Amino acid sequence: MHFGAWLAWLQVCALFIYWAEGSTVSERRSMAIEQFTGTAYTDETMQTVLYEERHLVMHNDRGEPSHSMVLYTRPTEGPKVFANLRSDFTRGRNVSIYEFHDYALQWKEGIKYEDGRYVMYRGEGELPLEKKELSMDASNLFAGEGWHYFLLDRLDMLAQRQRNH
Repeated sequence: MHFGAWLAWLQVCALFIYWAEGSTVSERRSMAIEQFTGTAYTDETMQTVLYEERHLVMHNDRGEPSHSMVLYTRPTEGPKVFANLRSDFTRGRNVSIYEFHDYALQWKEGIKYEDGRYVMYRGEGELPLEKKELSMDASNLFAGEGWHYFLLDRLDMLAQRQRNH
């Protein structure tokens, strides 16, 4: 990794630790941070990289995700982040409070928790955000990176079923 990219990544890691809203300093010390990367390609031949993503997931002392951040970069643009995704799982793993922000397209979307309800929103540029209240019970609601954990849980369950048959 280029030194400039490494330094930028280190700064993001440090900021991420302090970004974990709602956790105390002592809770932050006990949290484990998981890091992984992914690469998106333009097609199934995997010849042309579309973008790369760097994931940081902070886990609480029970091993559950509490906060995460994903940074999206294009290899042709160096370490410059063109989009990010911040998620807060403290209200539950299935419905993360999150915001995805694409700086290149001037687009943002997410879910927030307001007045006892989940609210989905999206917006472009300086236009007012479009909002929609989600009326479903949170136990039947999956959104944001909550889908990731929903699928991971079910994949393990399906694999176990196949082993038992």
